[in-house]
Amino acid sequence: MAWVILVVAGLLEVAWAIGLKYTQGFTKLWPSVLTIVAMAYFDMDIYSPTKEALKHIKPRLHKGSILVFDELCCDAFPGETQAVLEELDLANVRLRRYAHQPYCSYAVVE
Repeated sequence: MAWVILVVAGLLEVAWAIGLKYTQGFTKLWPSVLTIVAMAYFDMDIYSPTKEALKHIKPRLHKGSILVFDELCCDAFPGETQAVLEELDLANVRLRRYAHQPYCSYAVVE
């Protein structure tokens, strides 16, 4: 089973890289859809599942990896932010916030 997960993760990584090249700033529909499907999206809101997921995914991150968080820096759900602060080396991560949604953020590994 581990090999299947590894192969799927590798294919999604390739899909992400190819899709990102052709999205043209996420203005092209199908490359954008492909790219979005290949990223890691965290919508757990609370501490424990976010921390566990980050703990498992962290060894597989590399330069250019993108992690999307639904409630980062949200007072109502502080657990997601706490897990990110504990699990990610913020010196090697560039955090960005979506302009249209106040809590939805993404991290790009540098």
